[in-house]
Amino acid sequence: VILHGGPGAAHNYVDAYKLLALGGRAVVHYDQLGCGNSTLLPQKGADFWTPRLFIDELENLVDHLGIRGGFHVLGQSWGGMLGAEYGVTRPKGLKSLTIANSPASMKLWVEEANRLRADLPRDVQETLT
Repeated sequence: VILHGGPGAAHNYVDAYKLLALGGRAVVHYDQLGCGNSTLLPQKGADFWTPRLFIDELENLVDHLGIRGGFHVLGQSWGGMLGAEYGVTRPKGLKSLTIANSPASMKLWVEEANRLRADLPRDVQETLT
């Protein structure tokens, strides 16, 4: 099961992982709730969008696909953070978790992003605001 980044992005940019299927593995791409072709729910406030919501949605997917007997998760960027949150719950059937290009700490990521942003020219900073 591939967990894409974002949140807000669709699965398309990690589509190359479908090549893993050439070796006989099932590869599951899905757009997480609020992303891509999934239900968007723009009327929901920030307090609705919690890691628990996304974990519950992943659990629903695993059960719906009938793969609870054994599955692997690969999370990229936000998907890696979600995968880590999911992995620590020790879900039944999770055989492996691969985290790719994901920050280990959101707090440190925000601090560093703000530091890098401060180094940009003033007009670029204003455009980003």
